[in-house]
Amino acid sequence: MGWPFDECPGAPARRVRRRVLACLVLLVVLAATADARPRPSVEIRGVRGSELVAWDAADSVLRVLARAPFPFVHGVAWTCDGGRWLVWGGGRALPTEEELFGRPRPIQQTLTLGDETGRAVTVPLRGLGADRVVDARWDGSGRQVLVLGLPAMPGMADTRSTCAILAPDGRIIARAEVNGSVASCAGSPDGTSWLVAGRTSAGPLLFLWTPPAAPEPVAPELPVPRPGLRIAEIAEVRWHPTDPRRFAAACRLSPGDSTWAVAVASLDGAAGESIGDLKGVRALAWSADGARLAWVGPKDRAYRYREHALPTLRYDALVAARPGYAPEAVFDILDHRRVRRPEELTALALWPAVESYASCEGGICVVTAATGPSLLPAREIWWVPSRGEPMLLAGDLGIRGPISVDPR
Repeated sequence: MGWPFDECPGAPARRVRRRVLACLVLLVVLAATADARPRPSVEIRGVRGSELVAWDAADSVLRVLARAPFPFVHGVAWTCDGGRWLVWGGGRALPTEEELFGRPRPIQQTLTLGDETGRAVTVPLRGLGADRVVDARWDGSGRQVLVLGLPAMPGMADTRSTCAILAPDGRIIARAEVNGSVASCAGSPDGTSWLVAGRTSAGPLLFLWTPPAAPEPVAPELPVPRPGLRIAEIAEVRWHPTDPRRFAAACRLSPGDSTWAVAVASLDGAAGESIGDLKGVRALAWSADGARLAWVGPKDRAYRYREHALPTLRYDALVAARPGYAPEAVFDILDHRRVRRPEELTALALWPAVESYASCEGGICVVTAATGPSLLPAREIWWVPSRGEPMLLAGDLGIRGPISVDPR
């Protein structure tokens, strides 16, 4: 008894080939649609070479906002919406640590303030009484920016740091000098006061500045994770986005000097909270609602190639936590990378690093320094939505941080 439909010789083989081809086409279509998620409607602003640029993530359009009047950009500070900026730099790259603490060469830095209208004004840093910029922050309204400056060779006991508040047109609104080496600053939510963190020979430094009054040292009770630890350094300080008395600080702890904590305290002396036992903290930031804190910290991962154990790799991860609770990884780039060859680990030993990040409604944009397909360094841009998996937006546009993200 034959089949219901007679087939000529070779028909089963052709049918199998057609089915295999159809499956391959289906797999290609599925692979294409798997990465066809809607791209975020945001504009990412950062530095590319000596240019300030804006990249539209949805349309993949890059435009130049301004060109710095110097070849090496050392830093940039953006307003919340990215519409104004302060960029500083000079004729050569920043000195290495060996140069800085060995035989430093003078750095002639210049500040330039600009906005999207094309207006720009240049302010010589020496005119503010400093040799190099340590940090700069705009207030929430974007009407003034605080610049922290240091001499070329800061000491520990006799350092005089400069704090200058500038208007968008470069006019000096207020200026003060303080004892100690400053490191970080933050503006209050109402734009009337500033917190500045640093250190002196006597220990950590934290003072409140409400112009036109002089800066006043403050000594709030910064909590530590457990008894026996003390705060050796306040590396960064960030004011709560809505509470004018509450702030967060990234602190290095002693003894050991290798343990870090994020301390949340209040200027009125109220009880604070601590997120402790961290290996490192940098780029500390509050969420827009003030409910969570985020930062970049080191993470370790062990690899094996076939039967051989390879050295443990330390890399950057973006983490977040509510005050008083354990942190959770928000973006771990190695979760999205597969190591196929041992030589790739050699490249990963120097990369990847989270260079900068910025949040807006719907998610966080992250700029990483990673290894490209040819094991060459490349700066990638990732989008980490509030819900869902991270998305690679750009392989290598050459954009580096600090960045600002503006919803379109």
